[in-house]
Amino acid sequence: MKVTEMMVAQRVERIVKTLSEIVHSDLVAEYRIGITATPDQRRSMYARALDLKYGSFAILETGLLDTDAKSIEKLLQAAAKGSVGPLADKYDPSAPAQYHPSIGGSAKYRGLPAYSVYVAWRSEPRKLGEQRRGGRQQ
Repeated sequence: MKVTEMMVAQRVERIVKTLSEIVHSDLVAEYRIGITATPDQRRSMYARALDLKYGSFAILETGLLDTDAKSIEKLLQAAAKGSVGPLADKYDPSAPAQYHPSIGGSAKYRGLPAYSVYVAWRSEPRKLGEQRRGGRQQ
């Protein structure tokens, strides 16, 4: 089933509310939104990435086509970056300022409802001088 723009908008509204509940928690210091067709591998990557230290991971929506997942991801990132308060303040400052849609290098899942939109977060703020992705320091 192809997802219409209205369905995407309704999904995004519901997902933004869920995301907001997660982000407003005192346990979230910083977060990032993304898409994946392999959530277990993505969760593991975030947990191991020394420069991110994102130990927590939740699926916000699943069973999506790649195109629909990219649409929802783009709208969520715009909502996060365009908001005021914790939703914007806690968004990963090392994430690119502009949205760059990517579903990875594998075409294995393209055209299949195999994609998930996720949020990953870290509970402790970065320490002064701690490197961010790309070698930038806080």
